[in-house]
Amino acid sequence: MRRSLTARVVTGAIVWITLALGFGGYAIYGIFQNSAQRQFDLRLEEELTQLTAAVVFSPEDIAARMTSPAFARSYSGLYWQAVTDDRTAFRSRSTQGWTLPQIETAELSRGSIDGPDGQTLRWLGRSLISPDGKHWALTIAQDSVVLSQETAGFRKGLILSAIVLAFALVSAAVLLLRTALSPLRSLRASINRLQAADGELLLSDFPAEVRPLVTDLNEAFEKNSRLQEKSRMQAANLAHALKTPAAVLNNEIDRLDAGKGIDTAVARTAIDRIAASADAHLRTVGPADLVLRQEKIDVGQVVKDLLDALSRLFREIHFDLRASGDLRMMMATSDLQEVAGNLLENAGKWASKTVDVTIAGTDTSISLRIEDDGPGVPVAMRCKILEQGTRLDESKPGTGLGLAIVEGVVESYGGTLTLSSSRRGGVLAEVILPRGNLNAS
Repeated sequence: MRRSLTARVVTGAIVWITLALGFGGYAIYGIFQNSAQRQFDLRLEEELTQLTAAVVFSPEDIAARMTSPAFARSYSGLYWQAVTDDRTAFRSRSTQGWTLPQIETAELSRGSIDGPDGQTLRWLGRSLISPDGKHWALTIAQDSVVLSQETAGFRKGLILSAIVLAFALVSAAVLLLRTALSPLRSLRASINRLQAADGELLLSDFPAEVRPLVTDLNEAFEKNSRLQEKSRMQAANLAHALKTPAAVLNNEIDRLDAGKGIDTAVARTAIDRIAASADAHLRTVGPADLVLRQEKIDVGQVVKDLLDALSRLFREIHFDLRASGDLRMMMATSDLQEVAGNLLENAGKWASKTVDVTIAGTDTSISLRIEDDGPGVPVAMRCKILEQGTRLDESKPGTGLGLAIVEGVVESYGGTLTLSSSRRGGVLAEVILPRGNLNAS
């Protein structure tokens, strides 16, 4: 099932935000838990220091120096104990006679035990020798529920904060995505407006990331506009081309109705002209699906294949091919064959001995130069022969449609066709075509 880009991005954002907050929250909770444990132990160490001072300076009245009210309440959760080497024990009233661990080392020790009234106690202890030479085992303990309550409260706050932060981040992602996609919505609206009117999309209205797409669309719109205009012109030209032979046929039918003989040669010539015009029309409207049929081709190889065929047709003509540079481009193979084939056939038809073919590639375009050593074309006629049906010499075979077809195909690709004088005295036909987007295939 296809999903929208928004759904994909939002789903990905939710997944990654959840993972990031989960791992980040777990790490923060671990840091806080360790910090809370250290703070808890520091408070017990302070009480143990107070107990140590009491044993050293007032061993006869230790309770007087242990002033925390919790020491006086039964099972309050805070306890102290001091035991001498003769087993004399001093304890806070909160213990109610309950015994804490006795530590026999001067190093600070700590641990957890089950305390009175179902409590779990965290204890710290050490041993020392008082100024009077007695050996003392000192212990401080506190209910760890205080630590648990602190960490539980932090955990709850952390979870609530993570939920709020996740909602804020997902909302921000959705807002940013909508903002990022807004140029595409504007582009769609602009395209809809262009369907009813001529024009182009303005690059200044779109961000830099979308401008290449807008440029390509502008080129496509322009190309389609040229194709539509060319199609209208071709339809008009076809109608005009058919008008004369149709009139000839009608005249012959009138002669037949009048009982006169029909001139079959004249009628056949008219029919041939109709067929040739129709065929040329179908061929020139072929590139209408240009954008869909483009492929990456090697111009040099296509032209070489054409020359192999034409050299057998014009055996007395020498075709000299020179190619240089990267000759790849985006174009329908049949369209390139149409362009190069017509130009090469014309050159072979009019050449005396030689036809020079030069193909060169630049970063953005491909140029095809075809020149012959024939009689050439007067400057005044060079524009005229590009019109459909125009022929310089009726003795030569053809319909006069070849160059018009070439010009139509070249213009549909945004290229140019120019005719000039060849250095050999004949005609130089030069076609320049844009390479197109080679990365599209």
